[in-house]
Amino acid sequence: MLMADQSVKDGFYIRKRNYEWQRRYRLSSPPGVSLPPRRAGFSLIELLVVLSVTVMMTGLLLPAMSQLRESAHKIVCASNERQMGQAIFMYAHGNKDALPKSTALTGKNNIPQELMRTYIGETRRWDGLGVLYEFRYCGAIGCFYCPSHLGDHTFERYLNDWLEPSVNDIYSNYHYSGDRDWKSNILRNLYSDSEQALVTDGLRTTSDINHGTGMNILYADGSVRWLEGVEDIIEILPDGQISAREQTRKYIGLWDLVETRRRR
Repeated sequence: MLMADQSVKDGFYIRKRNYEWQRRYRLSSPPGVSLPPRRAGFSLIELLVVLSVTVMMTGLLLPAMSQLRESAHKIVCASNERQMGQAIFMYAHGNKDALPKSTALTGKNNIPQELMRTYIGETRRWDGLGVLYEFRYCGAIGCFYCPSHLGDHTFERYLNDWLEPSVNDIYSNYHYSGDRDWKSNILRNLYSDSEQALVTDGLRTTSDINHGTGMNILYADGSVRWLEGVEDIIEILPDGQISAREQTRKYIGLWDLVETRRRR
């Protein structure tokens, strides 16, 4: 009887030892013994390695993604100016080759800084590029705004004013060269010079430059070209509103620089 009890105990301890050995090395359980389910998961070291790799890859990809986004914005910006060019052509063909009138160049003192303005709240009249919207030569409001613009004149700010014009001025993100020569104040038309610039990125203040390294320019022949390197142009731009006399002096020099750069 004692031998039988001892045999039972020995068998129990052998099974227990085998069970521990099997569990340690992830082997199947011995007959008659059920192993508790093993929980799968990451160790702390594995988790830290994954996080480190993720952070490193994010740091490498962000600059490339930013460049791709800006490249896409440049394409949209050029498309906007191309649409405005088509609208200007249609307007000119219906108005004896004339360009849309801008009151910024018709007063005693020209105010070329305001050629980004599309609607004058004081007189409640569309002006400059805004005339294209008034007569639906260019009816898409988004066409007047560059996706890269980070200044004060955003699409969201002026959307309601475009839909319901009132006493508020409306500015776009593009600078219109106007229907008159800035120096002589002589009227010009679409065919005065096929190389004349009609529309550029915003030049009202330093915050109105849509792209920090260059700008798109619409020419009278309908082409849109990218002008690389505008740091010297940005240096001339004012930080805010300036007097009419200062505008005449500063912006004629500024436009001369744009004309010189695009003819290189």
